[in-house]
Amino acid sequence: MSLDLSTVTALGVPVDPSIDTNPPVMPRGSTPGLLRRPITSGTSNAPSVDDIVTDPPHSTRGQLPVPTVSPPPNTSPTENVWEFMRESRRRADRASSKADIGTHRPTMPQLTPLLELLNSGASGGALFDAFEPLRLDVKKPVVCRVQMDTGSYTNTIDEGKAMKAVLFDTNQKSLEPSLAEIVQCHRDVANQNLTWGLASFEAMDRLVGVSFAIPVSRDGTKVNFTMSSPHVMDGFYLDIVDFVHDRVSERFLWEVLAAIGAPPIAGTYTQVSAAYGTKGSRYRLSFNDNHPPPPFVCNGRLLDEIVFLGKCHRIYGRGWYNHRKGFQRVDLDIAAKENAIAQPFTLSPSPLHARPAGVNKRQCVPPPTLPRWTRVPRGHGAVSRSGASASPQRPWQSPNMFDALREHIVVTPTQLVDSSTNNMLILPSILPVPDSPRTLPSNTYIDGTKPDGQSVTRATVSLDLMLEEFALLDSHVAAAKSAFTTMCSQPAASTSAFNLVDLVTTGAADRIQSLLSKHPMEFGLQVRSLASSTPVMLLHLTRLRMLCRWMRTTWGPSTPFATLYHNVFNHAYSIHALGLDITSVVQSSSLDEYHSDDVSDATVLLSHESESILALAEMLLGSLAPCYYAHDVALNAATSGPVFALPARSGDRYLASSTLCTVLLHSTLGTPIRKALCDLLQRARATLTDRGSADSEDSAVASTLADWVSNVDIMVALDQAFALPITPFCQVMFDSSTMSLTHGSLEDLWTDTVTPTTG
Repeated sequence: MSLDLSTVTALGVPVDPSIDTNPPVMPRGSTPGLLRRPITSGTSNAPSVDDIVTDPPHSTRGQLPVPTVSPPPNTSPTENVWEFMRESRRRADRASSKADIGTHRPTMPQLTPLLELLNSGASGGALFDAFEPLRLDVKKPVVCRVQMDTGSYTNTIDEGKAMKAVLFDTNQKSLEPSLAEIVQCHRDVANQNLTWGLASFEAMDRLVGVSFAIPVSRDGTKVNFTMSSPHVMDGFYLDIVDFVHDRVSERFLWEVLAAIGAPPIAGTYTQVSAAYGTKGSRYRLSFNDNHPPPPFVCNGRLLDEIVFLGKCHRIYGRGWYNHRKGFQRVDLDIAAKENAIAQPFTLSPSPLHARPAGVNKRQCVPPPTLPRWTRVPRGHGAVSRSGASASPQRPWQSPNMFDALREHIVVTPTQLVDSSTNNMLILPSILPVPDSPRTLPSNTYIDGTKPDGQSVTRATVSLDLMLEEFALLDSHVAAAKSAFTTMCSQPAASTSAFNLVDLVTTGAADRIQSLLSKHPMEFGLQVRSLASSTPVMLLHLTRLRMLCRWMRTTWGPSTPFATLYHNVFNHAYSIHALGLDITSVVQSSSLDEYHSDDVSDATVLLSHESESILALAEMLLGSLAPCYYAHDVALNAATSGPVFALPARSGDRYLASSTLCTVLLHSTLGTPIRKALCDLLQRARATLTDRGSADSEDSAVASTLADWVSNVDIMVALDQAFALPITPFCQVMFDSSTMSLTHGSLEDLWTDTVTPTTG
């Protein structure tokens, strides 16, 4: 049938005169629009499979619709040729996506220019710039992020499979421009989500609310997760337990946290009724960061407690877990005083009603003077004031000792630093707790070992005696602070009451310990002077002190050190033979070594190496924190445990290795003491390096000092792996029969009898 051009014009349809309104008649069996060449006539030009156009439908955009042709039988699995082609392309894309995500290494020809730069000694920046064109990851910066809340599936999700599922396994073609804006995928295990970094905010707007099937296991199981925009409160949070305070106190808490560098952005109770406004007692503070603020991190782990308005609260930060170690806390009341932030109110004592006068009125009688500590006889448990004997299986401290102590006082270390000389002093800050209980709980005690004449005895201290000790300690703290101020304000004296170099040269180990107790600040100045002038004397001082500690543990304080040295090594003391003598006694001993149970961790620390670190740490503790070192109650509060002592001459004492290890690794004093220890060793090494001497002795000293610096980190790592069993039952000491080193128990050393002091 043909149309007359005049008829089409009469119907009101404009027609191009160049269009042929009488198309040629197509032979039967042919299909217009699907042939590469025109068909004129006959059936010999029927289309073959090779003549079918393989372009997708969108390539014919703007043309007339083309009817489809059924493919020849047994040539494709689909009836529609376009479906067949689409399925083929989908399979090809799926095969290519498997090889698309992974580690892509450049070829050797591509790396040839970079290797030439490497051989020429180019800098790291030049090597980076040369490798930059070979990278396949995009250079777009991340301007925003979206996340998928994956919950407990986060640990089993593979980032590569998640990227493949989002980039290739989606059938939503409209998302392809947005998917091209994804820069980075991050599996955030701490926050239990998948984070996607995007290069544009438009992509974020289009991807928010879209679900993707993410593989969550090796067997290919998939779970749908929806992309959402991150919330500002999705970062780090801190829960405070038993927080029963009003709005004024909450505002005061926010001011203190902002002053110490941890400003919160939200503070809500975890359980609140939306209808009635009733709230629970668990207060949650949210911060504008995914990582915990520095004030809530100590020794590489989160804090466990805070002191706020005189009350100790347990806290649980996001990501907290039980380290099976002592509690760490921060005192916000002290921080408020240091930053001059006034408390919102003053706690006043409850009014007391006057007792009516009468003949039977009680009289105020001063309490009798009590001994500072009570001896504990061996094998009979504790002896109470009434004379009753306690259980023979007496622990070293009562379970409620330090909880009861924190109800009355809070003890935290305070550092005083002189900016001109860099001298530092650590003092205990003792603050009474407002509204503390007026009665003390019964059966609260802590034991320890104390020097008693020529022996060391086990002693017990009750809570009331400990509080009295802290009251006396306040005056010592004030005196130490005044002496430190005077020492920093006056110029350094040219003469001193003692000289550590002479004492080490002559082997006066007992005299050195006595001077550490009597003149701690001057002692610390001379130790630091040794590191800057004669590092080899610092090495000899540490070895001499370590050797004296071992001897005093075995033979007590009665025999002079020179006699003990001669009995062990069969010759008099000589500073030149000190290193060889210690090496010989260590090699002849069979001390246990400390190593991790993890087969992949080959870290090993020898017992005498840890003893060297502890001997040097004791000198720094005594010179930088003299009020802690001289008073057992201060160390009790810092370590939340007993203090074990080793005997020394003239009624003095060393600290046992277990106590020093607890102070160094588990107490509030650990961080500043470890830092001062490493700084001292680094200064000594720098002194040897600046000299540039080729002397073999200097090289050996520098190597030993470097080993000590690394041993400090090894001790921290082994302690975190629970592989550093330095306990009171594993004290390094001499075996009196073989004159070799062994591990002994301090519990076998303390005696019941008091021996007169002689020698």
